[in-house]
Amino acid sequence: SETICVLYLSDYVDKLNNDIEESYKLLNDNMKEKYATIDMFKAYLEVNKESISFSEDYSLIDIVLKAFAPFIYKRDEKNLELELEIEGGYSFPVNGYSFPNEHIFNETIIGNTGIIYNDGFNTVYPVIEIVGEISNISIKNNTTGEELKINSNLNTGEMLIVDCRKETRSIIKKDATGEEVNYLKHKSGVWLSLKNAENEISIKYDGTAQANIKWKECY
Repeated sequence: SETICVLYLSDYVDKLNNDIEESYKLLNDNMKEKYATIDMFKAYLEVNKESISFSEDYSLIDIVLKAFAPFIYKRDEKNLELELEIEGGYSFPVNGYSFPNEHIFNETIIGNTGIIYNDGFNTVYPVIEIVGEISNISIKNNTTGEELKINSNLNTGEMLIVDCRKETRSIIKKDATGEEVNYLKHKSGVWLSLKNAENEISIKYDGTAQANIKWKECY
């Protein structure tokens, strides 16, 4: 929604319909920064003109406000570092274990896993950060079945940022100097969501990495 401060709103509405140049001059600095030219302002009005109506004597004015996301989000983010998922190795029995003279532990890190509890009422979309030296990356919400794959490598000192939020969806690789590269072309699959209640998240890859997930609950 936009806020337009004028002495007589009904007079301003009349200007919007009959004297667009004059109404543009009355915009405050913030609005003029957003709509840098009168053509941009005209385009905005063309899309939203049906949201403003008034009676013939200008005594009553109805303004319909439209929100991009009609939810209330918590101010603070939640944050979960996923645990390493290891394949192979041994579990030691409580009554002891004797090793042979030569023994090899076939233990391999295959990814990260964790349970996210979305305590909000609605589905939300997370931001996933991965740091490490890995390839063949797959991120999956095992609860919803959603899976996203990234067909590229991540080198030591680099971070992969997978932003699943609807308004800012992107995949960015950031190197140690802070330089960012758009990795969206390497994506396949669908963006992940976090439904209300429990979500089991797993990240698979070749290599070793740390993974962190951030999200905001909404109501």
